[in-house]
Amino acid sequence: MEIIGEDGRIAALQVERNELVVDANGALRSKGTGQLETIQAGLVLRSIGYRTVPIEGVPFDPATSTINNVAGQVVHPNTGEVVRGEYVVGWAKRGPTGLIGNNKPDSAATVEAMLADLPVLQRLGDGHRDPSRVEALLRERGVDFVTFRDWQVLDRYEIAAGRAQGRPRVKVTSVPEMMEVIRAGR
Repeated sequence: MEIIGEDGRIAALQVERNELVVDANGALRSKGTGQLETIQAGLVLRSIGYRTVPIEGVPFDPATSTINNVAGQVVHPNTGEVVRGEYVVGWAKRGPTGLIGNNKPDSAATVEAMLADLPVLQRLGDGHRDPSRVEALLRERGVDFVTFRDWQVLDRYEIAAGRAQGRPRVKVTSVPEMMEVIRAGR
């Protein structure tokens, strides 16, 4: 895609027509055809893309960029056995497809699986579910994590940055920058 401007303003977009092709893993992917089209435009909105990255110790399929799961429950890739107490949602669950509206029912399905597992998990009673103990363990291991309060710092920052530009918000798009904002606001 190319943004075409005139006198410092957006005038049009030049886009390439794509076709769907089956890749080596049998998944559909888009491929450029070389056919270009120009679309008149006065406004361009950016959407932040995302591909899941592996988490050490969590079953991951690099071909689909997803965490191995069945209906949101993480499963071992070789045995198909459910990994108790581990769940996944969004693009990490189904791959980088769909819109924000797809996440709500997708998340609801995973939460249903979590609620169904709750009696079993409570019976296991491993004593590791206290949030303060989890945070202490993460700190002990040197993991840089984000709490809900941290997210609220980032949220306020993005809204203020947007207000300064006459926009609803300006998204911070890199994790290192997000962490800088959060650390500064703690």
